[in-house]
Amino acid sequence: MEIFILIMNISISTAHNVDIDYIPAGVLDRILATLIDGAFQFGLLMLGLMFIGLFSMVASPTWFFVILAVIIASYHLFCEAGL
Repeated sequence: MEIFILIMNISISTAHNVDIDYIPAGVLDRILATLIDGAFQFGLLMLGLMFIGLFSMVASPTWFFVILAVIIASYHLFCEAGL
């Protein structure tokens, strides 16, 4: 049984007549990246919940939940921006 792997080369020509050739990531690479991102977000969530537990005696935990939700929701935005 042979497994054929489709390798797709993409070429983009820029305004300065420079050709950019690249091979997009495969399915397994994307699944692995998603699992790594999910593990990192889960770690952020656990760390945030730990801080909420520590600081809930001092202030209302509502603001901590809001800040934590914004950080986790904007995770992909921060990664794409390179921050």
